[in-house]
Amino acid sequence: MEKKKSGYRRQFGALPLRMDDDGRMQVMMITSRETRRWIVPKGWPIKGLSGSQTAAREAREEAGVIGVTGKNPVGAYLYDKRLKDGGSTRCYVELYPLWVMDSAPEWLEASQREIEWLPVDRAAERAGDASLGHLLRAVSDRGLPRSSHKLYRKAQKARR
Repeated sequence: MEKKKSGYRRQFGALPLRMDDDGRMQVMMITSRETRRWIVPKGWPIKGLSGSQTAAREAREEAGVIGVTGKNPVGAYLYDKRLKDGGSTRCYVELYPLWVMDSAPEWLEASQREIEWLPVDRAAERAGDASLGHLLRAVSDRGLPRSSHKLYRKAQKARR
């Protein structure tokens, strides 16, 4: 596990996104395996992969989604990860936008998690970590960076 200078453990997460039929942005939330809190796909750094590549892999493994991932995070949040030994560690998660193009009928952790697509403001309310909720509220209030809109168009072209 990689440590940031601040002493937090570093993770990379995906913010799975899509547009609903009315053109409103939605976020895919998943449940954590142990506590069943509503979270987004995330994981530890993977040697040889960038943060955005790691986020995309986690989204595929944890939520069965495939898409176009941005190279720059939309933000970051802190949370306390519960460890198998009963302890916990503070994690700093860089969150990358992932415009979903497709979903797999089966994936690695399908039997261990629930998934749900929600409007961004409702996802912020549902978030099991307060810091993730704050980040999602900021996305809901301010929208995404321009680079994320370019990713959306790229994902739409790839679907055709």
